[in-house]
Amino acid sequence: MQNINDGKEKEIPLSDEHQRLLAVFYQIDQPIYISDPETYDILFINPALQKKMGSVLGQKCFRVLHGFRSPCIFCTNQTIFHEKKGETLVWEFFNQNDKHWYRCIDKSIPWPDGHHVRYEMAIDITREKRTEIQFKQMLDNMQKTMEGTVQAISNMVEMRDPYIAGHQKQVSQLACAIAHEMGYPGERIQGIRLAGLLHDIGKIYLPREILMKPNPLTDIEFNMIKNHPEISYNILKNIEFSWPVVHIILQHHERIDGSGYPKGLKERDILPEAKILSVADVIEAMVSQRPHRTPFHLEEALDEINRHKAVLYDPDVVEACLSLFSKKVFQFESEM
Repeated sequence: MQNINDGKEKEIPLSDEHQRLLAVFYQIDQPIYISDPETYDILFINPALQKKMGSVLGQKCFRVLHGFRSPCIFCTNQTIFHEKKGETLVWEFFNQNDKHWYRCIDKSIPWPDGHHVRYEMAIDITREKRTEIQFKQMLDNMQKTMEGTVQAISNMVEMRDPYIAGHQKQVSQLACAIAHEMGYPGERIQGIRLAGLLHDIGKIYLPREILMKPNPLTDIEFNMIKNHPEISYNILKNIEFSWPVVHIILQHHERIDGSGYPKGLKERDILPEAKILSVADVIEAMVSQRPHRTPFHLEEALDEINRHKAVLYDPDVVEACLSLFSKKVFQFESEM
């Protein structure tokens, strides 16, 4: 096969198309080489790569380019390369020598002698990578700030009502476990976690006498409590969350048969995350101490959601919740 840069080597006539392609490669200021995938011989390098590596034509690419740290992973495995023939492969690597990031583009192309050759181009993306790292650090800092704010708000609600101290945290804990059991991705579970930590914030507007009343609530008092999802929504609606946190909170007392509040939504109109939060909320509320009653046993709480499965509560959510407790893979933190 022809050594493209050196006319003294065995010559294979190049078509105008190939000549134009090499002319383009020669002008590009990013490192480029062409190699034979069968012999691994370097057939062509452009000035940008020659400046880094010197004259390396005819040498084996997996030996020469080790110093440049080009990820020549296909050079050492001919079978893999042929399986990928015709595809464009893209990956990134960090060059320890010059401390730069590169995006490597690898493609198989036909050559006049009937062979396929491969060309690789390494594009310097160091500035892009540094910007990406800085942006990620900024997002991490924003995430930590939001987490701190959410925790402060959650603590404020719990300090006002000693009977729900830890309620939001434990609802969030159970809701996340249910979502994980159902196969939700981590990013989506994060939104459920935040909604759980904030879902009762609207109770700060309720009279303390109602929240701590040792006797059953009157209809009027219960109607006042039923306003807390909308109050929570109005408090939080101007915060820019990355997830539908405020809508999950607004809907966490909705029931799939339309008997819930505040909007009386039915199954298809309720967010899946809100369906999860509602089951977690019921379980945690039943097994916790309240001013007007003693806690229910966990078995009673699980029986409650099971009896109303597919009526009040989403059946998939109920099954996932029951599975968690039957497999004994979940405990509230207070039980640990």
